[in-house]
Amino acid sequence: MDASNRLSTLLLVLSTVISGCTPANTATTGPAPAVPSADDGASVTQELPSELVTTMGSSPAIFTGSEPQAPAVGYITGGVHVDITGFAVGDRAPIRIDGPMAIRGWLSTSRLGMRVIHRGRVDDTSTYVGPGDLVRLLGSDTDGHIRIEVRPRLSSGAELGPFRGVFPASGLSLDDAPADAEAPSVGTPASLPAAQAVQIFDRPGGEVVATVPAATPPEVVVVLRDRGEWKGVRVGVGPYVVGYVNVPLGPADAAPSAPATPLTPAGAVPARIAAEQNHPLFTVQDRARVRFDGRTFAILHQPGFAREMQRYENTQESDVFVAADDQIAVRGLMHITDLTPAAAGAPAPAPAPAPNAAP
Repeated sequence: MDASNRLSTLLLVLSTVISGCTPANTATTGPAPAVPSADDGASVTQELPSELVTTMGSSPAIFTGSEPQAPAVGYITGGVHVDITGFAVGDRAPIRIDGPMAIRGWLSTSRLGMRVIHRGRVDDTSTYVGPGDLVRLLGSDTDGHIRIEVRPRLSSGAELGPFRGVFPASGLSLDDAPADAEAPSVGTPASLPAAQAVQIFDRPGGEVVATVPAATPPEVVVVLRDRGEWKGVRVGVGPYVVGYVNVPLGPADAAPSAPATPLTPAGAVPARIAAEQNHPLFTVQDRARVRFDGRTFAILHQPGFAREMQRYENTQESDVFVAADDQIAVRGLMHITDLTPAAAGAPAPAPAPAPNAAP
């Protein structure tokens, strides 16, 4: 499907509002999600576009089902393409992901969005977006515009907002922004006062729209307007808050940039798995399956790594936290024949009786 047809389809489908839920904070790594038992629940259904990309987030976002009590089983990074395989139920959508780890499950709708491909102000907010920024979709508006949610990011990794507003549909895409897409205006970099929370106003002497938390070293902003004691600034590394401050600004060498998040080299232990150092490390063979409650929800399409949380000798299964790369990490049960100790002398897990479901 070409870009114009995909955009038309998106606008048509988004005439139904996407169900909301509490957004997750951004981060790269996190602990293995707990796996409580599931329980059925009723909720309304919503129609979504057939393809979307994931937004940033650190909380577990992959679930075994649509029910509110269905357990979280995995993490996913921002910018991953997902296929929507049916109607959203409440705040979860059925998804399919094909890649190094194939997933069939449910994803929090708060993590469904698109990429910005044209810079611009988000109407009805004090935010600005640039090429490559990820925004959450909320629904259609009028005259070719889409309602979106924006969570501006600071160089410290903290977030401001969320803010909800309207943006042209032509400025959003599932694909990367063109190489020649115009970046936000350059401006003059300057630093906020160290160890001091700073309020951002919508206009000189106006209303507060956001507060930048105290930080040392201080947050760097970009000055776009000078109105004496009031300075018009762009705050963040994308998306951004735009507004005015009336605090003394210090010098800065360069505009702020997002914290570096180097990708794990092929064949190395993915970041989320490396972070779980209190559990023995195993390599996982290609085509290994991850199950929950007797159902396969993930299959590795390349060798990966896992942390073994618990082994159940009577069923020949292990409760594992597993990943093939930095995009997705899930927790579930895996047959022990799919696991090989990553190093000689790895500590042996204590045997335990098989549970009804992974803990």
